[in-house]
Amino acid sequence: MKYSNFLRALRYLKQATYIAAKDPRPCYHLSFLLEKENNHAGALFYAERAIKLGLEEKLVHKLILQYGLMLLQD
Repeated sequence: MKYSNFLRALRYLKQATYIAAKDPRPCYHLSFLLEKENNHAGALFYAERAIKLGLEEKLVHKLILQYGLMLLQD
């Protein structure tokens, strides 16, 4: 992904978290993008928010796996 597209995706997903405040999917996707940017605190914030908003179980498992791997790399 081009860096300009990456930044655009970040901006749109942040907007989507406010527009669709009760939808966990923008938070879920934003969490993965922030993790790619090494913003671990932001990634964990949005991951927790997605889970609290009722993210479907298989996606919760994917988040847990992703952040388990992140901890192993640090």
